Amino acid sequence: MTDYNPFGKKVSELEKEDLDKLIGNVAEGWFIEYKGDFPSSTNKISHSLASFANSDGGWYIIGIDDEDGSNIATEIVGFDINVHSMPKEQIRNIIANNITPKPFFESKLIMINNEKAVLVVHIESGDETPYVTNDGKIYQRVGEGSDPIKLNDHYSIQKLYDRSKESRLWIENFSQNRFGISKGQSNQNQCFLEIYFYTMPVNKFEFNDFSSENFFKEVIKNFSEKVHILSQYFVGSIELNNYYSSSSSYILRHITPENSIDLGTTMELFINGNLKVILPVPTISIENLDYSDPDYLEILGDFYELLSENEYQYLEIIDANKFFVEFMVFYKQYIQFLKNKNFNGTLGVRFKITNSWRTLLFFNDENYLNLIREYGCPICLKSGIEIPNFNNGNLIATTLNEEEFSVPLEGEGLEPAVIGIDSIVLLQTIYEALGIPRHFSTYLLPGIVKYIFKFGLKDSNSDNVK
Repeated sequence: MTDYNPFGKKVSELEKEDLDKLIGNVAEGWFIEYKGDFPSSTNKISHSLASFANSDGGWYIIGIDDEDGSNIATEIVGFDINVHSMPKEQIRNIIANNITPKPFFESKLIMINNEKAVLVVHIESGDETPYVTNDGKIYQRVGEGSDPIKLNDHYSIQKLYDRSKESRLWIENFSQNRFGISKGQSNQNQCFLEIYFYTMPVNKFEFNDFSSENFFKEVIKNFSEKVHILSQYFVGSIELNNYYSSSSSYILRHITPENSIDLGTTMELFINGNLKVILPVPTISIENLDYSDPDYLEILGDFYELLSENEYQYLEIIDANKFFVEFMVFYKQYIQFLKNKNFNGTLGVRFKITNSWRTLLFFNDENYLNLIREYGCPICLKSGIEIPNFNNGNLIATTLNEEEFSVPLEGEGLEPAVIGIDSIVLLQTIYEALGIPRHFSTYLLPGIVKYIFKFGLKDSNSDNVK
């Protein structure tokens, strides 16, 4: 189920022609509110937006007049862009300063002419109800208006709290790894990264053709395709060679001919767009190392010289660069699939690292060696890590349309590599949990990009990335 959408397309795709379809056809009501101009009171705006979040979501459109009585949109009048020069920021500030907690919203500014514009704001039905305005009231949608819930209306207030409680409980139940590991992996204390993605609000989205043969083939094709994680620079795809279904989900795995029991890279995609990912954390094996770059081998040698003999013997060395590649590949594939299936909301993310005791990250970067020389090795002494703590529905929110930034590449004629900010922030949270200070991980990014450019274009040197 999705929120009502009078346009049938994403907010980011709306144009002037889409507004024309509202005129004479779509009335203000439970899901839509029209305003010819910005209301003089920010409280009125916050009341309406909070009421949509507390109800079933809706559209707040500024710059369209409606007819008295019928409430049908009558004319696209636009508001003066010279008076409200930053309308999107104005709405963002109203939400940030007047509604607690902050509901998820999207907005699109559509220019009518050089001086007039329409602002379309979509508020999703929220999971963290009730959304309370700064005057201490809880508003809900009633017809074409926003009414406060009376303090003695215990039933309506309790329903909102129950809605939030059910959402948090569902997230906690979903954040469980139901896949077992083999006895051999258990004996070896194989370290795993578990990732849980949630389409937000939870249980509001659903793939329409999930059980069809065509959808099954689309899933396989999407998660087999090669993706670009550094703008135009090609990296590869995760090799998934085992596909089957479960209850309301599809399972995609990487298995070897010798062993189909070990838990390798595993993904489970659900009918509501949620995704579970189990990644064996890639470690460095000196015996099987086949990197040919002398710079890499030199830094790796310097790295091992910084470890004592006992540390060398007992530590599990995580290949942080390869870790980066594997995460970025499947993350890009997942985002790409959701967009193709017209999901336009936000994502909640959770991470769990298991068997992380005595692990140590390795970056092919001189800056990292200097960090160790100055502060010592950031050895993980925790057997398990949750990001954030798995409690009360905590999660990290991220978007599908992430902003990007450029990282210069060494070499004549090479254009800068472009990377998504949100995906980098997610990786930073993992690195931070394993011992790398958040501010320092920024210094390591050019080295990671250099690694991907040298090795990712040819071969990521992983058993399950090609």
